[in-house]
Amino acid sequence: MSMSVHEVIVLFDLNGKAFHWHDENAETGYVPDSDDLFDVIWDNRHRFAGFAHTHPWNGSAAPSGMDLTTFEAIEKSLGKRCLWPVVSFTEIMLVVRNPVTGDFVPFDPNYLTVEFDWIDELRRRSGSTTPPRP
Repeated sequence: MSMSVHEVIVLFDLNGKAFHWHDENAETGYVPDSDDLFDVIWDNRHRFAGFAHTHPWNGSAAPSGMDLTTFEAIEKSLGKRCLWPVVSFTEIMLVVRNPVTGDFVPFDPNYLTVEFDWIDELRRRSGSTTPPRP
């Protein structure tokens, strides 16, 4: 029996540690808006650093237009910039808002000072059958 493939979201704190997993009513292409999810973000706004979500396929991890709209709305509501990892089964793209232009741009992971130890679990929960990274 194969596992369903769908998007999954994980919220992480300022130390890069996961503190909430979400895939309620998730589909292959999106996770619908959820008051419960936004309540968790708001209730944890002081430690919230961003959320990662999957694009459950092999290949591009570039954010969609809907992703960028969501990132912008959350940052505006919280009054701070966040880090937005997008994770496919084979790639990861970290996205941040450029402080000069206001556009969302890729962020070089070599500048991260935290480690995301939940990447393999995020992919597994999303339905990946690719072996974990070494």
